[in-house]
Amino acid sequence: MIYGYRYADRCSSHRYWLLTGLVISLTTFPLLAQTIRYVKPTASGSGNGSSWANASANLQAMINASISGNQVWVTGGAYKPTSTTARTISFAMKNGVAIYGGFVGTETTLAQRPAINSTTPSSTTLSGEIGSPSSTTDNSFHVINNPAGLTTTATLDGFIITGGNANSFSGLDNVGGGLLNNGAGSGNVCSPTIRQCVFVANQGVYGAAINNDGSSSGLSSPVVTNCVFLSNTATNAGGSGGALLNSGTSSPLLTNCVFQGNTASGAGGAIYNVASVGGGSSSPRLINCSFQDNMAGSGGVMYNIGSPSSTCSPVLINCVLWNNGGANTFVNISATLSASYTLFEATVTGYTNLTGNMTSVTTPFGSPTSTQLASGSPAINAGDPTTTPTTGAPAAVGFTDLAGNTRFVGGRIDMGAYESCTLIAPRLYVRASASGANTGLSWADAFTDLQSALSYYCSGNLNEIWVAGGTYKPTSTTARTISFAMKNDVAIYGGFAGTETTLAQRPAINATTPSSATLSGEIGSPSSTTDNSYHVISNPPGLTTTAILDGFVITAGFANGLYPNDAGGGIVNNGSLSGNECSPLIRSCTFMANQARFGGAIDNEGQMGGTSSPVLINCVFLGNNAANKGGAMFNYGQSLGNSSPRLTNCVFQNNTAPQGGAMYNDAVSGTSSPVMTNCAFQNNIAPQGGAMYNDAVSGTSSPVMTNCVLWNNGGTNTFYTLGAMVTANYNLFETTVIGYTSGPGNLTTTTTPFASTTSTKLAPTSPAINTGDPTSTIATVGTTDLGGNPRFAQGRIDMGAFEWGTTCQGLVTSLKAGSWNDPTVWACNVVPMTSDIVQLNHVVTLPSSYTAQIQTLRNSNTGKVTYQNGAKLRLGF
Repeated sequence: MIYGYRYADRCSSHRYWLLTGLVISLTTFPLLAQTIRYVKPTASGSGNGSSWANASANLQAMINASISGNQVWVTGGAYKPTSTTARTISFAMKNGVAIYGGFVGTETTLAQRPAINSTTPSSTTLSGEIGSPSSTTDNSFHVINNPAGLTTTATLDGFIITGGNANSFSGLDNVGGGLLNNGAGSGNVCSPTIRQCVFVANQGVYGAAINNDGSSSGLSSPVVTNCVFLSNTATNAGGSGGALLNSGTSSPLLTNCVFQGNTASGAGGAIYNVASVGGGSSSPRLINCSFQDNMAGSGGVMYNIGSPSSTCSPVLINCVLWNNGGANTFVNISATLSASYTLFEATVTGYTNLTGNMTSVTTPFGSPTSTQLASGSPAINAGDPTTTPTTGAPAAVGFTDLAGNTRFVGGRIDMGAYESCTLIAPRLYVRASASGANTGLSWADAFTDLQSALSYYCSGNLNEIWVAGGTYKPTSTTARTISFAMKNDVAIYGGFAGTETTLAQRPAINATTPSSATLSGEIGSPSSTTDNSYHVISNPPGLTTTAILDGFVITAGFANGLYPNDAGGGIVNNGSLSGNECSPLIRSCTFMANQARFGGAIDNEGQMGGTSSPVLINCVFLGNNAANKGGAMFNYGQSLGNSSPRLTNCVFQNNTAPQGGAMYNDAVSGTSSPVMTNCAFQNNIAPQGGAMYNDAVSGTSSPVMTNCVLWNNGGTNTFYTLGAMVTANYNLFETTVIGYTSGPGNLTTTTTPFASTTSTKLAPTSPAINTGDPTSTIATVGTTDLGGNPRFAQGRIDMGAFEWGTTCQGLVTSLKAGSWNDPTVWACNVVPMTSDIVQLNHVVTLPSSYTAQIQTLRNSNTGKVTYQNGAKLRLGF
């Protein structure tokens, strides 16, 4: 799967995010007896790198101090080649030294390092973003610049390499934005080992992600395994090699790699191979690699150029290619591309057809953003039958695929970077107390942690995850950067007892009886919050309302880290960058006691042309805090971005922040205009904007409130606006509240409209009763209130999250047409009993031989009873 990765620097009080997608898998390698040097973003103890307690903050210094056989271990965080703006300074690997990323900072063996895979990508980033965060033109020319002399004993394992920009025409500063392997010159070699790395959003004129230079009788043939090349760009007129450029004598070996969304303005969207005149050879070998959506003027995947005195003969084995330009996928000039056991689009030409190749007219992949194989893909069990984990030509593929899952499912290897799976489950089960086989396929054999379900390796048909009561944490370690993440087309339901067979059997979840399933960021010391997860849930770009979270308590997230770990303690929805969106559906959830600098409970990031406008229904925000902006929610629409969530039947109570006690809407050259319907605000506190702070100095912030009730949020300080205005229709305010444009139906009061200081249920004499928008319908506000009781109890909707005078005892209202004995026909999912008064608003049928007994029947104009044979309705019992 392609998942979202975020990297950012802070610029004054605003925030800029670079969005990308990534995939990594993990292979564990034995730890030999050697010196290990330790690196953290901030030095600790003596800072000499001798232990985690004395970790250095200088990665390059630790590499330089190492000798052959040593290792360098690096914790999560962003590391830059320099603290200055000197673009020529880069990291450099060293022969015989293995550099490992992704550590928490407590490990004593390499095997203890957190898994690096599609669900939990590496937490360690090497970034060239050394200048202005709003520009890439001043980034490092090369994030890594490797000198001659490196062999495969120089290892880089478990990093994200991003933000390099080789855009100069001075020397080699136009090649290898992410990584330059410089083996040029007679007798020189630069061929390191690169494993489990993601090269994302790098730029360069030639070889944006990696440039392997074996020109002038040199050699550069690195070994690259389990790596992803995503959204790298070869820029300027004639830019070549969107991901890789191999020149001179350069024949790298790539296994289990993905090339997705790389572009070149000139040639070779993914790879450009050019062999030196006079005996050079540029013939990379690619085994079980996948290519999707790579583009170039010539050769969407590969441009190959040789000569009569040089060799350019790339080899593809067990690969899958789709949507890379059709007939423009390959361009060969005095070169020959050979392929065996590889799947192409039917229109692809330009390759020598050896054994086992196939073509397809439909995508072999699961989605446009994933190179996992679709169910029924012709690539399944169609790879080279002679391939084994330990043998193969030209190299072995190992026991696992890019995601870390088992190869050779079904006895024969699949084509592509991912192996297909056979246990296709539409629903997975999670129960903390389960003691069965831990397969997730039933309550008895349920997973005991939610992360296992979210990372389920065979998720092609998955559409539901059911979670029983209990507390679930993103990780069993103390790694604060690890979070849960929602998925498109998957509904995650919480609060089950652990025996249900239908969703209707799940216990009621509402404001009175919140869910028994808790997602908690309390991963460290229970007596402290400063070591909690930065985000309980961190949602990547690409999510729509098909990603559903329903019935959870989200608590104890604490985003107190450096950017980007300073926003959204409960949930961060990352929809930044043009074309991206992160707008999931969140229902019946309670966000309590989460903290952050921005958006204590939720941070919605719609930046740089992106969108983050989730839909929230029947949610409670209680006692969340932001150190800066948005005690409960921060909506950030920046640089043509949009963050305008829609909230219905939601409560904000006792949330605090310096600005925007409940909510901060920040439109920085963008839009932040949430829409709130039947929401309630009580006792939210901020020096500026107890309920809401709206900043539209350079953008548009026009929140809309309908049928809402606000009390004790600061009086005249309830709303704080800068170039913005709240549009209010049919709302109830304190008489002192200002800062809104008053539409029809607004009311004011000098006494609390709520039943108590700890509840937003309406008092019996509240002016909010029966004074909501008379045009409101079930289609616009739903059938029930936050308490699960019927809306429109007395003909006209109330203001606020709770309808007054409606319970499931005494008065039962029909919600839809259907059979009388169907609980879903009735409010609160209860069939009327003998003591109930029934309000019939629909056509309800008494089934054959069925006898219903109630106290009283009331009919609206649209309500009536129909009878099947032998059915009876008895009144007055």
